[in-house]
Amino acid sequence: MKIKFLTWNTQLYEYGNMSGKTIEDGLKVYNQEKEIIKKHFSDLSDDEKAIAVLQEMPYKIKKNGKWQLHPVFEKFKIDFTDIDYDIIFLSDWHIKMTVVIASKGTVSECKGKTNLYIPFTINSLQLNVLALHAHNAFEARQWLAKYGDYKPNIMLGDFNAGNYRKSNKDNEIAVNRQNYLLLTEGYIDLCQGLYTTEYRTQIDHILLENVDEFKYKYKNVKVNYEVKISDHYPVYCDILCDNGYENIV
Repeated sequence: MKIKFLTWNTQLYEYGNMSGKTIEDGLKVYNQEKEIIKKHFSDLSDDEKAIAVLQEMPYKIKKNGKWQLHPVFEKFKIDFTDIDYDIIFLSDWHIKMTVVIASKGTVSECKGKTNLYIPFTINSLQLNVLALHAHNAFEARQWLAKYGDYKPNIMLGDFNAGNYRKSNKDNEIAVNRQNYLLLTEGYIDLCQGLYTTEYRTQIDHILLENVDEFKYKYKNVKVNYEVKISDHYPVYCDILCDNGYENIV
């Protein structure tokens, strides 16, 4: 069985919430991103499932002094329905959120869901996955400590941290880097060495548990630098449950 993963910071929440970025422009950008996400779920074979983890999806927006659903989210609800997909996100007052979209019947949500952290299980494989958009690595470590009974086999998303140095003012990210290294103990960082943003920073990751009993393999790790809709690039990876596969990036 193959699980095809996509993680992508969409930057969509900024439209309507930041100066110079209108809701109309946001809808146009969303329509472009939607096609890329839909393609991720197309042409799957019988032994393949797809999961997309999206960060900075808009949820609420304030208009005329009242909170209402963001027009992009309203369009998203129409394009990605519970009938066709498993959809996990937190319904609340927040402006932006992390969203998990999966092939129907593939995943179940777990305890600890927030607008930025979405823990879930891949049903047929009993794999625990944490989808996240962390402000920094220490915050992610705090979430893991709070929900210590939930042990993710895979963590993916926008960590806002990585194991890289800044050529200028490296001291500004040094503590965050150290916390990221602590966070990643016992995991393989499949994206290590690949920058994932237009700023050439390595902050979007797919972390795979590195344990002798873990029988899952990975391949086709890719950052799609041709997609320049967001300030982050889409990141892809296939996880395979088959001992015949090799660990090939």
